[in-house]
Amino acid sequence: MKILITGATGTVGSAVLEHLKSLGMDAVGAGRAAAVDTSWAQLDFAKTTTFRKALKGITHLFLVVPSGYKDAGHIQRFLDAAISFHVEHITFLSGRTTGDVPGRMLNTVEEQVRKCGLPYTILRPGWFMQNFALGLAEDIRQEGKIYLPAGDAKTAFVDVRDIAVAVEKTFLEKGHQGKTYDLVSQEAIDHYEVARLFSEALGRPVEYVDLSPTDFLSLMLGRGEGEEGLAAYIYLFDLVKTGKEARLSADLAELLGREPKRFGAFVGDYLAIWKQ
Repeated sequence: MKILITGATGTVGSAVLEHLKSLGMDAVGAGRAAAVDTSWAQLDFAKTTTFRKALKGITHLFLVVPSGYKDAGHIQRFLDAAISFHVEHITFLSGRTTGDVPGRMLNTVEEQVRKCGLPYTILRPGWFMQNFALGLAEDIRQEGKIYLPAGDAKTAFVDVRDIAVAVEKTFLEKGHQGKTYDLVSQEAIDHYEVARLFSEALGRPVEYVDLSPTDFLSLMLGRGEGEEGLAAYIYLFDLVKTGKEARLSADLAELLGREPKRFGAFVGDYLAIWKQ
């Protein structure tokens, strides 16, 4: 078994690559950066010339579509190439928020994967706990604030380390072909509760500031963020506020054979990131 991990510099792809390698599995990371050794493959979905080297010898594929990617035709060409290189299984990282929304990129790619003719598994994770250790970390550390337009809606978050184990299971265990799994923890909490968990763990106040979409846009534009990406982000939080992300699922627990990590445990594991 040789596994190609696309999006290997991203939040989930890097966790999957690290996890599989820790198990001694033959896993190769892929991304647009040039390959420097056999542990990395250059792959650009817009450049078919990169497909051959990336897919040569690959039996299993973890497919991640870059955030904001718009050309589903590029992904279809890559899937066609995977077929020609006799890939045996594809695990596709979709998403709970838009994976089932017709016309959205993740839903389109889900349908491409289902129809490509290869054995597949589709994973629909909830919002990543690790977002609070990345883009949201500075505000928590410096100001004790969480600025988001999430209202008081509850979210069933997921730890990307659990996603990595789930990917492993789809490759090594039978019975996952043709399945679609929702990957979330077994608790749904709002961002006020998130702030309380941070406050307790850090021993100082952390406040969730529920911004309107307009105020959130103004804040992020002032920090140099791109307007197009922010509009997409606000759209996702509009869906969160419908309660869509509060729905629990036993899928991840069944894949793991244990309870998924809860948000409080995640905060404890990454505590040094938010300490002043």
